[in-house]
Amino acid sequence: MKSHEFQFQAKEAAAEILRPLLVVLAIAAWVRGSDAMGLLPSPRALSTLEETILTRQWERSQKASEMVLVGDSSALMDVSGSQLSRELGVETLQLGSFSLLQPADFAVLASNSLHRSTQPGTVLLLVHPEFLARPAGDPAMVSKFRCIREGTTTVDPEADWGERAAHGLGLTHVRDRLESRWHAFPMKGAYGVRYGFSDQVISALDRDGGLVDPNRYRPKPGSRVSMNVSPRLEVPFRAWRKALPESTRILVGITPVPESEAGPELGTRRDQALQTLVEWIGGNTQGLSSLPTRLPDTDFASSTHLTENAREAFTRQLAQAIRAVRSK
Repeated sequence: MKSHEFQFQAKEAAAEILRPLLVVLAIAAWVRGSDAMGLLPSPRALSTLEETILTRQWERSQKASEMVLVGDSSALMDVSGSQLSRELGVETLQLGSFSLLQPADFAVLASNSLHRSTQPGTVLLLVHPEFLARPAGDPAMVSKFRCIREGTTTVDPEADWGERAAHGLGLTHVRDRLESRWHAFPMKGAYGVRYGFSDQVISALDRDGGLVDPNRYRPKPGSRVSMNVSPRLEVPFRAWRKALPESTRILVGITPVPESEAGPELGTRRDQALQTLVEWIGGNTQGLSSLPTRLPDTDFASSTHLTENAREAFTRQLAQAIRAVRSK
């Protein structure tokens, strides 16, 4: 009797487990099938800070503008797009993103806006020395941005089993295509404390163009910025101009580093790096050599981003540098 009773209970337990699993699988099949047939809205990835920024910057790049700012996260965090527009008297579309992307990704953002304009445009490229020295972009970040542009949903090849399972069951499709349209996602860490949810990040990007790094810089003893330019940048930057309208003017700047991390002959090496980028891009390209190479440690929120107050001052300096080269 005991053994029969145990077998009966095991079968009952298996049935109880199997029923909800079949329901989940049926829903997953419906979601994946609906996606394949184009019945679901296009994805709008907003579940993380990085996804929210990339998604909104791509959406904002669909607006025509005569001056577009692109670059890594120092461009995103160190410059107020609205303030720069007021300083220059020209509306500037602030489309800064991340250093983990490739130069071609910056060009795609700029091109998307400039090709919609009926007037010759200007691209302002700002990058940090860390970006110039990086051996390569991050495949996961590059892939994520490509998916956002193409309106597809994929999973990172290096994702853990949980993420892979969520993708396989269609949960990421529900999250990015449906859920993101009816509620905001909470942001994590210091940015979550400052901005709260994805909708507040979007509002800040729309209002100001960039974001403010809420952290506080802590000097790293012995850390030095060498201002080396990676050879891997030559090919993508030589292709830059082909991705932009032919009459586009390009201004290139390198953002400052903390005083405690400034290596020897930093100014000279910065000017050499600028010249290298100008030569690689070619055509009507100029370097913003009057930008500061270093600023006091107290002006930094991190080793690559300025504080909110220093950001305002640097935006004014950037406007002055732009006016200087435009007058030539």
